[in-house]
Amino acid sequence: MRKTLNILENSLRLTLQELKVNKLRTSLSLIGVAFGIFCIIGVLAVVNSLEKNIFAITSFEKNEGLLNNDIKDKIIKYITFTINHQNNYSPINDKLAEFGNKFYQNYNDEY
Repeated sequence: MRKTLNILENSLRLTLQELKVNKLRTSLSLIGVAFGIFCIIGVLAVVNSLEKNIFAITSFEKNEGLLNNDIKDKIIKYITFTINHQNNYSPINDKLAEFGNKFYQNYNDEY
C-alpha cells in the first residue's frame, strides 16, 4: 500500500512539473478538449431538435392531425410560401406539396 502511494505521489509530482514547463502545450490541449466538448454538445442539441421536429410531423401524419390552431396556421403559411416562391423544381417541393394536400384534406372543414 505504501509503495502504491509513493508511486502515485511521484507520478503526480512529475505531471505537475511537466504542466508547468510546457505551458503552451498544456493550454492548447485544454482549449482543444473544451472546444471538442462544446462541438459534441452542439451537435447533440441539433440532432435532438431535428428528431423532435421530425417526430412532430410523422406523428401528425399517423394520428391524422392532433395540432393546435397556432401550429396549423404556421404550417399552412410555410407550405404556401415555399411552394409559391420557389420556381425551381425540387423533390422537396413535391413532398411538401403532398404533405400540404394531406394537411388541407384533414383540416378542410376548419378553413
